[in-house]
Amino acid sequence: MTKTIGSLAAATFGALALLGFAVSIASIPSAVAKSDIENITVYKGKTIKDLVEKSIDGAVAWKTLMNVFVRLEESDRGTLFIPEFNEAVAALDGKEIEIQGFMFPLEPTTDIPDAEDHFLLSSVPASCPYFHVYGGQIIDVIAAEKVEFDEDDPIRIRGRLALLHENRDGLFYRMTEVRLVQ
Repeated sequence: MTKTIGSLAAATFGALALLGFAVSIASIPSAVAKSDIENITVYKGKTIKDLVEKSIDGAVAWKTLMNVFVRLEESDRGTLFIPEFNEAVAALDGKEIEIQGFMFPLEPTTDIPDAEDHFLLSSVPASCPYFHVYGGQIIDVIAAEKVEFDEDDPIRIRGRLALLHENRDGLFYRMTEVRLVQ
């Protein structure tokens, strides 16, 4: 069974699925318009729209990665999120890119880690009150060496981007050979 849910650039997803996270489709509450959410200041005077739409010094803009069409497909492995990448995104597959985002550690711990070599990178900080990311707004990152964890500020990384065409966890992107850009 296949369901088409449309362009994810216009949808909001609930929780991210990776290593035990569950993915669920959510919608913006009717009392809060999408444009209002985009204009909320979430990081040092920057709005969600600023963080997503603008390319910073030649880095790939999150808006580019968010422009993905998704089909929900039921399989013996559960619901799959099947992304259909446009030409601009497909052209990035296997290429080295730079992107700026906010780091999320994956290791379950009560302490904030010093450094991680496997983490998630998101377009918005976890402290954002409307933090509902989906596959187009998050990247599974495998770094060449540990990256110092910074819970407050975005980091800029460079690495090889892979498009994940069929991922049960709801992720659409993975970067490998990642290094921190100073």
